[in-house]
Amino acid sequence: MKKGWKAIYIIMLLIIGMVLGYIVNQLVEYAAMADAANASYEVDFIAELLKVEFVIIGGLLFGFFFQIIVHESGHLIFGRLTGYKYVSFRILSHIFINKNGKLTRKRFKIVGTAGQCLMDPPEMVNGTIPYILYNLGGCLMNFICSLICLILYFVLRDSAPWLAVWIMLTALIGIFSGLLNLIPIKGLSNDGSNIIRIGKSLEARHAFWLQLRINAIMTAGGRCREIPEEWLVLPDHADLNNDTFCATAIYRFCLLYDNHEFEQAKEWAEKLLETVDRMLPIQRMELKCELLLLEIIGQCRKDVIDQLYTKELRSYIKKTKIYISRMVLMYAYTKLVSKDAAEAGNYYAAFKKAADTCPFAGEYEAQKEMIEIINNTAAKCC
Repeated sequence: MKKGWKAIYIIMLLIIGMVLGYIVNQLVEYAAMADAANASYEVDFIAELLKVEFVIIGGLLFGFFFQIIVHESGHLIFGRLTGYKYVSFRILSHIFINKNGKLTRKRFKIVGTAGQCLMDPPEMVNGTIPYILYNLGGCLMNFICSLICLILYFVLRDSAPWLAVWIMLTALIGIFSGLLNLIPIKGLSNDGSNIIRIGKSLEARHAFWLQLRINAIMTAGGRCREIPEEWLVLPDHADLNNDTFCATAIYRFCLLYDNHEFEQAKEWAEKLLETVDRMLPIQRMELKCELLLLEIIGQCRKDVIDQLYTKELRSYIKKTKIYISRMVLMYAYTKLVSKDAAEAGNYYAAFKKAADTCPFAGEYEAQKEMIEIINNTAAKCC
């Protein structure tokens, strides 16, 4: 993280702390005045202090969830205004997808993100698409919402101080969320950094279009093997440290993997991990998970597995246990490496249960094929 961003982050926290201190002081004064004529002043004052604590904690939780919805709604609204079509809308692990024209709720989450609105982009015109408003929409909605909340706070602070606190906290969280997503941060793919990367070249805009179009295909039930191979040809001068180009390169790995061209997929993943210095941590971890699975169902060399299955990767696997690909990986590990039949059975049961909640029907079918490969490998070993 750059030093400039660290300074901004500290200043923002100080401002929030000062405002929270002011709010607490105002609430305590209000509570003291309300109880001034009460004989049991001391008891009631303590009760009011507990109420202050409850209001602040509740306001922070409400503001956090509310501003997530506001932010993702901003992407949806400004996306629609610029020709994008609805694909999915996710809050925490609840995702609402467009399935055959109907809104369907499934379960899915991405580590490090609280929400996400993904859309199908319009066709490219003269090698470009509208991308600024779609990416900027979430931050704009956070700021607009926060401005409205600040106005409401000053209107309501005397007549409804408890409600005014919630509104002020919602405004502060909205400002914080807007800046956090707007200011480019090293090692994080946020809205601001996306705009900068996409705007660098027409090729980068095409890669961004491709990323969203492939996601739309996958959400509709498609598979990686259905992606036209010519879509994944990178320009000769493509900088894979640019997230949009790196995503295209990873989709090429997915295509090879889904076609069961495992040796080529392995070589491609290893090449990416070795040559791309600024790959997003989540992309790097996902590739390492897939390499571990390929080693287990392939040569299954204990020294290589131990080298891949690091403490860092185990921690990531635990955080992403809801992913069906992670269930398959751990099914393979427990069945073929640790040979724990009971634990393997638990992972298989979890995988079968996920059939009803997985938003990507094509990916689920692909992972079912991997389960068959794992079972066949186990049968050969016996």
